[in-house]
Formats: sequence, structure tokens, C-alpha cells
Amino acid sequence: MSSTERVVLRFRSLVTSLTAAVVVVALVGVADGPAQAVSFSPAGSVCLDDASTPDPDPFNPGSPGECDGDDTPGASEAITTVFNILAPDANVGTLIHFAPPEWGVALDEHIPDGTLVGKFRSQATVGLINNACSTSVLVSFDMLDATTNMSQQVIFNDQWDLAGGLPRGVTEYPDYLTRVLVEDTGDLSTTLQPIARYYGQTFVAGVALSLNFALFEPGVTLRGIPLAPQFGYPSVTVLQSGGDPDADPEPSAITDFCSPTRTSISFFDNVRTNPGADGAFTFVTFAGGPGDADNDGHENALDTCPFIPNPDWDPRDWERPYQGDRDSDRIPDNCDPLPDDIGAPGGRIFDHDGDGYSNSQDNCPLVRNSKGINSPFADGPDNQADTDHDAIGDACDPNPNSPDGSQSIACLADVIAVGTGGTPALDPAAVESMHSFMPCGSIAGSQSDIKVEAVSLHCSPDAEPNVPFTCAADVIVHNNGPTTGVGVGGAVNVGLPNDCTVEDYTLMGKGFGTLTLDVSVSQIVSKDFTITCTDSGLHQIVGCAVVEIREAGVVDPNPYNDFDNAQAFTEIDGTDLRTVGRCSVLDPPEVCGNGIDDDADTLVDEEPDTDGDGVSDCDDKDDDGDGFTDEHEESMGTDPLAACPTIGVHPAWPPDFDNNQVVDIVDVLALRPVFGTAAPPTSPRYDLAPSGQIDIVDVLALKPVFGESCT
Repeated sequence: MSSTERVVLRFRSLVTSLTAAVVVVALVGVADGPAQAVSFSPAGSVCLDDASTPDPDPFNPGSPGECDGDDTPGASEAITTVFNILAPDANVGTLIHFAPPEWGVALDEHIPDGTLVGKFRSQATVGLINNACSTSVLVSFDMLDATTNMSQQVIFNDQWDLAGGLPRGVTEYPDYLTRVLVEDTGDLSTTLQPIARYYGQTFVAGVALSLNFALFEPGVTLRGIPLAPQFGYPSVTVLQSGGDPDADPEPSAITDFCSPTRTSISFFDNVRTNPGADGAFTFVTFAGGPGDADNDGHENALDTCPFIPNPDWDPRDWERPYQGDRDSDRIPDNCDPLPDDIGAPGGRIFDHDGDGYSNSQDNCPLVRNSKGINSPFADGPDNQADTDHDAIGDACDPNPNSPDGSQSIACLADVIAVGTGGTPALDPAAVESMHSFMPCGSIAGSQSDIKVEAVSLHCSPDAEPNVPFTCAADVIVHNNGPTTGVGVGGAVNVGLPNDCTVEDYTLMGKGFGTLTLDVSVSQIVSKDFTITCTDSGLHQIVGCAVVEIREAGVVDPNPYNDFDNAQAFTEIDGTDLRTVGRCSVLDPPEVCGNGIDDDADTLVDEEPDTDGDGVSDCDDKDDDGDGFTDEHEESMGTDPLAACPTIGVHPAWPPDFDNNQVVDIVDVLALRPVFGTAAPPTSPRYDLAPSGQIDIVDVLALKPVFGESCT
């Protein structure tokens, strides 16, 4: 009835009284700098689920009583999502979960406030009182339908209070959401109006927690990021007041949140309804991981020394003395001014700067920044202010307005079948179908601004009627980045007065094949056009050019500079002006094996050669060179033109079942539940040695590549 959807959730420190936000919705841009070292590979599943059937192990997909929902078109049925983040992966910093536009979602006015609409359960890992982030805790929220009426609001500290038997966070609209859920972070008056909201609250280690899911119409812009309507209804998750610029943190017993985390979310059949017709529907989750400023494998929120690499130090190490931290104060020795002293100049144990926040909890552990927390130790310019939301406080951040550490970002997707199923309109197997839309088009390393920098046209200044002359068009194409080594194609054409013709003219112009553009590098393409005009006069001629990306998984965030033109004049026995007609240009790709020069570059079936082995894809049986034939990959549903997946969403390397670019024990264990079954009905993806049966031969096929990775 359904297949895997990977969804992730983020614990991070220092937001509001808990000093933590499970999900921070602040959509910080991809920062400049080298690739982030911290890993980020969430995994999980989504399915239709009968919520009344007990699930003895809600955190593990495939348990009895799970995924037993009604897939009948039009049926009201719950949807359950299970997801895991393994250590030492980073937790998620941004989460937007989309329900397909065809799905039925209940609006606020359809459900009375206080109605139980879902259940959130998580087995999280925390650090308590400056100890290692290694304590496992169970967190559970009963999610209640809550008002979306903003006319009566409640502040964060009052939302827990009961009014008429319900938390005020249910019956009144939390004021912090008006500052978090905005269209433009530069204008907090652009508050977005949810169509539904679910609220829950609980206690962990004596600390009150609140959780909101805010649902919006398809196609809204959230914090400057347009959310593609093709993905459907976006649900934004906010724990505490994460992302609120007016949040006022205070010290807490919980000093860290980290992986591993295991989470189950169910939204019940009173708020979700299957589409009314048979079909297959894609669920998309956009997840952004936190930055790692020094690329040492520890996200900023866990790294008390964020600008000096400490790869051997482990924030999860619970056995004292901690490796790389002789005094076990959670500040690594190579940036600890007092590496043998757990105290501080001010005399506070495990609080080096003496500002009231313990080292693990403090976003500037060596610089006081706790002004206004009503503590005798409060001092500094602000109270844990972090303008760029990179988990490094402004007081110690050399770049307080620009996030430090590139984000790991993943768009994860899979399909739920309703009735007899079908082909989804948004195909998660085609990476372009994901990366063509925002916010997935913002994935780091999957976009580059390619442009036509200039077009120049040089024509013979004088010519004769009915005598051919030449115009030479020079085109400069350029890669503004950030992705380097991008394959691009393009074409050049001319526009002429009505009395002129071009030898071998086509509407698309002359293609210039495939080029590889590095960041900040330009290349010049030159094409000659042989033109004949019949009338006398001053003939205006225009040259035009287009460039486009020809690389799977890379999109152009600024397509408006992909076209340019220039003009020239040729005099033919007179000065009466003959104006130009339309200059049309198009860059169709070469179609391999059809014997036609599709891209008009005078070559037939010459491209592409995906794996660069010197054999055209027309003749290559393994286009991507990953050791699996194109025919086999097509039967398995993996991309025959890509040897390595885009993490989480793009099945490309057959033995990498979870698409995380590594063949590891998770991939081996993926064969366990299907071992001994026939394929089909079991997915042919697991039939690595094609035989129609998942057997020991398929297990052994993993052996040669076990432990290997791809990029």
C-alpha cells in the first residue's frame, strides 16, 4: 500500500526555556565554504495505517499492526511516518513535510479545537547538565486540533495554562508563530495564515515542551523560499519557539540534543482522506541539516569549539575522562584556555565564561552572552543571540549575519498507492522531477547559475544581392557557481529580414554540443552562418544564443540570464533599412541512436558518454559504469545514467538500497525481510543478480562493494 518516505527531525540547543528546538524552521541559505563534514542521512517510511491497531514497536518500520490502513479511494485513513537518524549523523535543522495536492486534509473549521488528531512519539538522545549527549529519553505528544485564528494570541510562557480544560496553545494562537511562519524574514508583517494547526505539549526532564504542526495551502513562500505547489500541502514543524527572533532563552537541565533519534508520527483519519480515484501519489520531505563550520564531523550545535577542528573529540562520549577533553568540561583541549581545570575564571564549574549557561548549552562557551536572564551571573551584549541561526552566538561569531558551515540538505520522496495505483505525476525516481522545484532546487551542490554572458555578431559590412555572405556569431557562456564541472549545452542562431535565407537553417539554430564549465570560468563558442539576401538596402541581422544545464540533479536557480542577443548590419546596394525578423533558438538534446543530428551541431549520435569511457551511450551497455547493465537497472528501477545517488531521493547505485552513497550493514539488512521471496511482487530493486528470486546470490552480490562509497 505504500513505500518508504524518509523524514527527519532536528534537536538543537538554545531556543526558549528548554534551550532547545526540535525543528528550527529558519530556512537559512546554503552558506559559502567547503563541503560539510558532518554526515546527514535520515531514513524511514510512510504508509497508510489503521491507527486503532496496536503497534508494539512504533519506531521500527514493518512491525505487525503497522501499514494496515485502507487504501480505498476516498477512504478516511491515518498516515504514519517512521524515521530514524543514526549517530553520529547530525539532527535536522529545517523540516517541511508535504502532503500531495490530491490528498484530503481537514481545514481548521472542519475540526473542533481540542480534538485528538494525531500522536507524536520519539526516542531521543539528550545531554543533561553538561554531560555527554548520550541519555535516551522517550518523548510523547498527543496532537490536538488548534485554532488558526490570530485575533487572540498567547505568549510562549502562557501557552501551557489551561482554559476551559484545554491548553491555551490550543484555544489561542501562539504569538511566536506570527514571527516564525512568515513569507519574508525581513518583514515580520508578512505572517502566513495556516489552514490547519495541531498542537501538543509534554514534559522532558522537568522541562515543558510544546510542538506545533502548521499546515498551509500549496504554493506558499516561507521565509523567502517558494514552496512548489506541485509538492502539495506543506506542514511545518516547530518545537518550542524555534526560529523566533524574539525568543528569550534561559538555562535548563537539558544541555544538548543529538542523534540517534527514532520517531513515529501518526495523523489520524479525522484529518486525512485518500484521493478519490486510483493512483500513485508522491510524498515529499524537505530536510536541512545544520552547519559544521570547521568540518570536523560535529554540527555547530554540538561543537563547543566550532572553528577549530576536533575530529577525535566525541560529544557523545560518556566515559570520563573524555577523549580530547582532559578536564571533562565538554570544551576540547585544543581550544580550552584551562584544559586541566573544570572551573572557570569566575569560579563556576562547567561554565567557563561564568554567564549561567553550561558549556554544552552555551552558544558562546568562552564569551559571556546571557544579558537579561535574571541571574546573578548574567552578563554580555545579549542573551544567546544568534542572528544567522547557525548555532554560534553573535558574541563569538565572526560572521553573525551569514551562517557558518555549509548545510546538508535532502529532499526525500516516495509513493503511496491508492486503489489500483498507477504512475505518480511527480516521479521520485527521476531526480530532475524533484530538483526542478523549490525548495528542493536549493539543494547544496545541485544548482549552478549558468548564463550567456555575451553574444557578438560579425557580418560582412557589404554584400551583393543573391550573393552569399558570412556572419560569425561568438557566444560567451559562464558558470557563476556554486557547482563546478557542470555539463551544459546550447545553441546559436540568427534572425534575418524577410528577403534573406540561411544555409541549412533550422528554428533551433546551431547546437554547440556539451561543454564542461567550472565555477567562474567562461568559454567561447563560435558558429558561422552563410546568408543570402535578394533585396538591396541596409540589412539588420540579429544573433541569439541560449545555454542550459545538461547534468542530472543540477538545476539553474536563475534561468532568466540563459539567453542573450546582439545585432549587426550588412549593406547591400543601398541604405533603406530592412529590419530583422524573430531570432529563435533552442537547444534540444541529442537523441542517442536515432541517426539524426538532433542538436544541429553537425554530429550524429555523438552524445552523451555518461561514464566517460570513450564509448557513446548509443553503444555502451553500462552507460554509468556502475557495473550493472542499463537493461538490469531499468528492471530494478535505478537510474542507468547515474552511478551515484543524490542522497535519499535518487535511486542510482543498485546495491545502495537506502540511497545514502554508502553500501553498509543497512543495505545488507534491507534484504532480510524480502529474502526468499519472488520478484515481482517483491520490488526487483533487491534482485541484484537477476533471477526473479531474492536469494543468497543477491546477498553475495553486496560483498565486493561492502564498505565502499560513491560521490
